[in-house]
Amino acid sequence: MTRIKKSMVVVAIAAGLAGSFAAGTLVNSPAATVQAQMQHHHHMERHGVIKRGAHLLYRAIKVLSHGKHDFGGHRIAAIKDARMALMQCHAALKFDRH
Repeated sequence: MTRIKKSMVVVAIAAGLAGSFAAGTLVNSPAATVQAQMQHHHHMERHGVIKRGAHLLYRAIKVLSHGKHDFGGHRIAAIKDARMALMQCHAALKFDRH
């Protein structure tokens, strides 16, 4: 798998994890209100989607790092790939400053 495809897969996995984390916090909120708040937040903040994704990747790395089961090396590989995706998010933000 190419590096770009691998990064895209990691970002997709991170987005899924982000959705899982968000679902737990948004269960009791009306959907329309939550959606409006998220859209407002992302429009107000420059590159809010990338920054939020980077934050969620950081949280995913932290959670995965505390795991006790190795899962045949897949947990460690997921941490490595999530770190790579986090670096890509930071690189994207730096790229926009040029």
